[in-house]
Amino acid sequence: MVREIVFDEIKVGETFGPIEFLVDEETVKQYCDDHDDHNPIYLVDSPFGGPVVPPALKASLQCQHAMDTKYDLHATVPTRSEHEYLHPAKVGSRLMTSTRLTAKYIKRGLEYIVLESQTVDQNGVKIRHSLEHILLSLQRRHGEVTQGYDSVKDYLFQKGAAPKSQLITARGNLAVGREIPPLTKIAYQRALHEQTFLTDSIHDDNYARSHGYAGALVSGYTLNEYMSQMLIDFFGPNWLRGGVISQDFIDGGVQEGDKITCRARIVRMVEEGTSLRLDLDIWMEKSREVKVLVGQASGMMSA
Repeated sequence: MVREIVFDEIKVGETFGPIEFLVDEETVKQYCDDHDDHNPIYLVDSPFGGPVVPPALKASLQCQHAMDTKYDLHATVPTRSEHEYLHPAKVGSRLMTSTRLTAKYIKRGLEYIVLESQTVDQNGVKIRHSLEHILLSLQRRHGEVTQGYDSVKDYLFQKGAAPKSQLITARGNLAVGREIPPLTKIAYQRALHEQTFLTDSIHDDNYARSHGYAGALVSGYTLNEYMSQMLIDFFGPNWLRGGVISQDFIDGGVQEGDKITCRARIVRMVEEGTSLRLDLDIWMEKSREVKVLVGQASGMMSA
């Protein structure tokens, strides 16, 4: 039986799932249509032998869906989303996601949990490792509480130390400080048209406005997909093996119909054999250059 999620009662270390998700051709086509992202590696063929699943497809939702089997999460708000893409999944795969409540904390009077998930395919191949920070409610309480949070890595992506001999500042048309090609979209989320949300959900227009937002929020899951499109357009299929992204959703979020632009700037370049790892600062802007997402990403470029 699904029950209300109560901060003081949930336990760090509690596990959820695994839950299974069949990623068939129809699901991938719907994703591509919804996000106007018709990359041929999803629909026709890829270097991995057949079309592959878009890496951001349900990346943020699956760990929450696993927890949904025990708790009601309809009033929650995702605030940070982190993913490490380990291996491409083929279209037609059955993906299994197992989730663990890694930490919980109160910050500025608001209650948060951290979910860590692992996704594998039907053969046990590791596809994705994720962390999600989730605000349980917009209602405030007194006090500051931390349980398990100190042991959580804030970012799956960490710069770490690299030998100076491997650090470079430029190669070809790539250089530290240079921006990669941006991606501009008109924000759209099909669920806002096809689902009825409860009156205490951030996807309900009146509720969102009552808490100072311009209107119902487009899901962080959708914003992650837009950012992922820019990064895979830049890195190519390499993003599916070793791409890492960490992003915070900030400053009023995004409402449907907003014109948003995904941007990234190279902040570090590291030679790794014949390949080149690029570390990026990433952000998403809407009108008047208001940033609604900030974070970091890292991926490999082939020689």
